[in-house]
Amino acid sequence: MNSARIILVGLICAVPAILLLDGLAIAGLVAAISAAGIAIVASTLRQGEAEFLLSIVRPLAAVAFIPALFMLFQVVPLKPGGLAHPIWQSAEQALGHPISGSISIDPGATVLAFGQYLTVLAVGLLAAAVAVDRERAEWILFALVIATALIALVMITHDLLGLQFLSETVPERAQARTCIALGIICSVAAGIRTFERHETGHLRPDRSPRTLTRTFVACMVALALCVIGLALDLTGNMTFAVAYGLGTFLAIIAIRRIGLGFWGCLAVLAVAVALAIALIATRSASSTDATLAFASNPPQALLSTTQHILADAPWVGTGAGTFSLLLPIYRDAGDPITGLMPPTTAAKIAVELGRPMLWAIVIAILVGIFALLRGALARGRDSFYPAAGASSLLLLLLFMFCDTGVLGMPVGICAAAIAGIAFAQRQSRTVT
Repeated sequence: MNSARIILVGLICAVPAILLLDGLAIAGLVAAISAAGIAIVASTLRQGEAEFLLSIVRPLAAVAFIPALFMLFQVVPLKPGGLAHPIWQSAEQALGHPISGSISIDPGATVLAFGQYLTVLAVGLLAAAVAVDRERAEWILFALVIATALIALVMITHDLLGLQFLSETVPERAQARTCIALGIICSVAAGIRTFERHETGHLRPDRSPRTLTRTFVACMVALALCVIGLALDLTGNMTFAVAYGLGTFLAIIAIRRIGLGFWGCLAVLAVAVALAIALIATRSASSTDATLAFASNPPQALLSTTQHILADAPWVGTGAGTFSLLLPIYRDAGDPITGLMPPTTAAKIAVELGRPMLWAIVIAILVGIFALLRGALARGRDSFYPAAGASSLLLLLLFMFCDTGVLGMPVGICAAAIAGIAFAQRQSRTVT
């Protein structure tokens, strides 16, 4: 398992480089590294750990593979008409001979999106397998802190020097912003972990108080970098998302510290829901489409074009990875759109996979958040792992409706690693 841990930690620490060098070659390399890690885990995982891991993975896999199966269904050859996209019928008429269509307007792009999704699932499975052991879970948490802090440092340096490789017109900017937001939660979680280890220092005489102090200071430095990096271009909607995600994490820690009972937790939940409803109602944009209502200052031309695409998108979608192909078709000749990014991740999913799949994903994330919250409140120690996982999932869910950075490979690696730790540490394990 040491080799698998090193592979995963190295992959997470390479996220800043993946952000700057993202492409098909990098995606293939990440997939190969993830596959190697899974192979090592399969051959080295102890029986007790394997049984515990399977009890975690089975229900998650049943849900996680639904979008994957749907992507495969989108590339199945179909006769023009019916579920097949109308573009294939037009192509058949233009060519003058029968052709097989599909739901996807570009099966190649959908297959690539399918591969990227499987890669993220593989990273999550690898993280869960490694994090079954609490000592190895700490390695993953600190790797996430280092990676996100480095991305924040790159963002700060980029803006101070007036560079252009992370400009607002490239998707890497939104991906960096999302990674940094996750880094805030990871840094706070690592700081709380260090504080708890200091409190229980009498149980581990070999753990140096000076080392714990230095670790805590390093976590606070990483937190400061992430806060500064995110503050450079934070919008009101994103501020709400970050504050709500981090607030959820701190609320869980406070509830455990204070020892609130069932009714106390219910009161906190009621206040949080009421606050969320009030803030969402006041921050809703002029768009009547829920997937665009909270977009963070997109160009009006892009917003209008996306609304037209959403209006024409079938309920089964146009195929994963095809939004960038539709945007040039729907945009007007005079539209000042310089990129091919959708205003929000939610709008992209609604177009490519259909609205039913979008809301199914939202419901699945909410169920996952609830499961992690229950685990955080039920655990005796190390509750910060499921608490950080629940808060990160909530933050990502809110970011889906704010910008388009959630679906990038760097964010996918960080999110999968956080979710893997959280679910692996959601409940205690009897060592065998």
